[in-house]
Amino acid sequence: VEFKGLVNGNGKTIKNLTTAVPLFKSVTSAKDLTFDASCALTSTTAGKFAMLAEVSTGLVSNVTNNGNVTVDLTEAPASDDALIAAGIVAEADADIVNCHNNGNVTINSAEGLETSLAGGICGYAATKVTDCTNSGKVSQNSTHYIVSAWVTYKGIAKVPQHTGGIVAMTKAESLVENCTNTGNVVLNMTAIEKIGQSAGTNRIRIAGIAAAPRGDIKGCTNKGTVECYARTSDRSAMSKAS
Repeated sequence: VEFKGLVNGNGKTIKNLTTAVPLFKSVTSAKDLTFDASCALTSTTAGKFAMLAEVSTGLVSNVTNNGNVTVDLTEAPASDDALIAAGIVAEADADIVNCHNNGNVTINSAEGLETSLAGGICGYAATKVTDCTNSGKVSQNSTHYIVSAWVTYKGIAKVPQHTGGIVAMTKAESLVENCTNTGNVVLNMTAIEKIGQSAGTNRIRIAGIAAAPRGDIKGCTNKGTVECYARTSDRSAMSKAS
C-alpha cells in the first residue's frame, strides 16, 4: 500500500502483525505508532524490508518497533537493486526523528550476498536521523559476498554490504545526530573461498552508528559490540573461532 498522507498512530500499538512485507510500501509521513514484540516481518526474497515502510518521503517521528525483521534468502539473490532490512524504514528519503528499534534486524543468505544494507533504524538515510535509538541485534550472515552482483545504488557504483546499528548508509550532506546504539552489530561470512573476485577499492563496512556515512555524525554514542567474522568453509583460515 502506498499511503500519501500522514499516518497518525495516536499513541496506539499494533500487535500480532506477522507479515512478509512492510506495513506500507511507501509513506509520506508517520508519527506516534508502536509495533509490539508480537509483530514480525519475515521474507525469503530480496527487496526492501522494515516494519513501517519500504520508503518514507516525509517526516517519520516517534515510531517504535519491538518486532524482529528477518530476510532469510532461500536462493542466490538476483536483484538489480539493493537488498535492505531495517527496523523502522528501509529507505528514508526524509527526516527520521525520535524513533526507536528494539527488534533484531537480520539478513541471512546461504548463497552469498549482493548489495545489501542492514540498519537498526533505516538502511539508507538521505537527510537527517536524529534522537533515535537501537537496542536490537543488527546482523548479516552469509557464505560470502558476490562482487559481480554489487549494483549502483543512489548513484554510487558497486555498493557492497554495509551493516550499522542506526543506519547502514547515508547520503552526502546528511546528518546522523544524538543517536545511541546498544545493540550488537555483526557481519558473519563462512565460505570466503567462494568470493573468487577482487573487491577492488570497494570496502564492506560495519559500525555501531553508521557503517557508510557520506554526511556528518554528531553527538552519537555506541555501546554495542561490533563484530566481524570471516572464514573458509573448511575452517582452514578464519578471523576468529566462529
